[in-house]
Amino acid sequence: MIIFGICLLFRVGIASITQTYDNPDEYWQAQEVAHRLAFGYPFLTIEQNWWVKKYLIRSFAHPLIFAALYKCLQFLRLENTSFFVTAPRYLESVLAAVADYFTYRLAKKTVGETIAPTVLFCTLVSFFNFHMAARTLSNSLEMVLTVIALNYWPIDGTVAYANFRISLAWAALACIIRPTNALIWAFLGLQLIFKARSHIKAIIANTAAIFLAAVAFSTIVDTWCYDGHLGNLFSEPVFTPGKFFELNVVSAISIFYGIHSWHWYLSQGIPVVLVCLLPTFLFGWYQIGKDQVLNDRVRSLKYVTAWTVAVYSLLAHKEFRFIYPIVPIMHIFAAYGLSQLPLAWRKWAVLATMAINISMGVYTTTTHQRGVIDAVNYIRTEAQELSRLYTNYDMEVAFLMPCHSTPWQSVIHDKNVDAWFLTCEPPLKT
Repeated sequence: MIIFGICLLFRVGIASITQTYDNPDEYWQAQEVAHRLAFGYPFLTIEQNWWVKKYLIRSFAHPLIFAALYKCLQFLRLENTSFFVTAPRYLESVLAAVADYFTYRLAKKTVGETIAPTVLFCTLVSFFNFHMAARTLSNSLEMVLTVIALNYWPIDGTVAYANFRISLAWAALACIIRPTNALIWAFLGLQLIFKARSHIKAIIANTAAIFLAAVAFSTIVDTWCYDGHLGNLFSEPVFTPGKFFELNVVSAISIFYGIHSWHWYLSQGIPVVLVCLLPTFLFGWYQIGKDQVLNDRVRSLKYVTAWTVAVYSLLAHKEFRFIYPIVPIMHIFAAYGLSQLPLAWRKWAVLATMAINISMGVYTTTTHQRGVIDAVNYIRTEAQELSRLYTNYDMEVAFLMPCHSTPWQSVIHDKNVDAWFLTCEPPLKT
């Protein structure tokens, strides 16, 4: 619990200084959708719009977490406080601390107790974790669920069915949140069947049971949310992962948001995600292969990392956050590489990693892209002042800038603010 307490204090501290905007999905696929669920407004993007029912590509499982939080804040009469705006970030920081703790546990299980503290160090000083872990992106929660599931997964091929079912349950939740997470578990599952052939029937039976339960849960949640009321719960079943795959992979609608070279994850993605940890990651990946016992223990993690990067490299649209679920694994290899350096080099590597990664993290969480947050906070403050002075009031705001460049009612939280912005809906009809 001491380890978790340290992680929690660190992540909450980062959440408290975060004042910047990273990605539209941080709000428009999480907090804005949650606000709509909890309070009945605002406008939503085409992916979540209740009435554009033929698309149905996003699950409400992730936004429901924040919707529940908003209802709690409403019950506690905290709607008009600054905590209403920051609460989702603090909730995400708690989940990030859970991920840190389970990364430490996974390290103890794979590379041993001696290396585990170094893994925790890499996790805590990671620039990407500093910048991303406390943000309300589905990828952040996907990473948390993945590393928890990996802790219970039979990495060495020895199946303890109680732990196996726990792992499958967490993995299923990760796949509901982000259907692409199935790439990780499809690979690990096939590898497990190959390793434990004598248990193949039991493995398939357990997997099928959890899979069907996950499909049922996902369908019930999304059918209810898209229909908008319990009375119509089973009128039109909705299974979002299927539509997500059809539009993003088969129809390749994701290329509307950018096309990248096949080598992007190798030449840009992983270097940016790891920054100073990249050299020790590569060194650790190489060095661990020279230890036969240790290499056997982490072989599954090696293969699933390579597999995930390879498959994502085949897709035209790429983003740093897409490989977030395998970042904890990368930190294990980076920590091992760091531990294998000569002592004098190790000290300098630790100091350089701390100085560069943390300074970059502080900059991107306090300064880079904070203008849009400041602008919406200003509108919220002005609206609150109007509500204090007048019983009936109207406020009009227009955002003439790239679409989804700012948060919306998850920050403003005022029906009387008549605001609009330029849209950029993808060409879903083509």
